[in-house]
Amino acid sequence: MLSDIPILLTGVKRDSEKAKLFRKIEPYLTFLNVHQLERLGADIQTKVEELEQLNQSMRDRDKMKDDASTSVKSTRGYNCKTTRT
Repeated sequence: MLSDIPILLTGVKRDSEKAKLFRKIEPYLTFLNVHQLERLGADIQTKVEELEQLNQSMRDRDKMKDDASTSVKSTRGYNCKTTRT
């Protein structure tokens, strides 16, 4: 589509033709919208921070489970009383 632009521009004389052509190629043009990029960056940063917090909480939970498991394994057999009849 972009390679067709010079060909399309040849012979365009009326403003209505130029407007129609612009609407046709507009999706392929890039505009730098700084405010939109800043908002997008802030949104991405917020998501990253949320994921980091979630990751840390999962690591903490896993460590707690590992510690509990280690504690159970270390006390197994020492605190259990076996009664023989």
